[in-house]
Amino acid sequence: MATVLPSIEAFAAAGPVREQALQQLSTWINDDLTQHFESNRALGREHLASTLIEKVENLVSNLDSVGYSFGRVDYGGDINFENSYQTFSNGEEMMTGIILEFQGFSCNVSWSDKNE
Repeated sequence: MATVLPSIEAFAAAGPVREQALQQLSTWINDDLTQHFESNRALGREHLASTLIEKVENLVSNLDSVGYSFGRVDYGGDINFENSYQTFSNGEEMMTGIILEFQGFSCNVSWSDKNE
């Protein structure tokens, strides 16, 4: 069964609802990344490396189209895709709100609030 993308409203208040939404978002993103990796694996490492940045950017763009409003915080590309990273956040200040930390074909999703 496919994971449902949580609405942006689920992140409004601290507590179990936000934690569940973070987990759902993480699962949604990582399932999509895994599917892309598996469907392109036979094409080789070079192909995977060449598609990773665009895949992540498209994924973030899709999230933005439904109200998430992420901005890039950091980026580091590498032909060894496992060493590539991209970081995005959607808070009013950099590195606040929902934090997406992509490393290769996986993503860590967390919350940061400078008041917490």
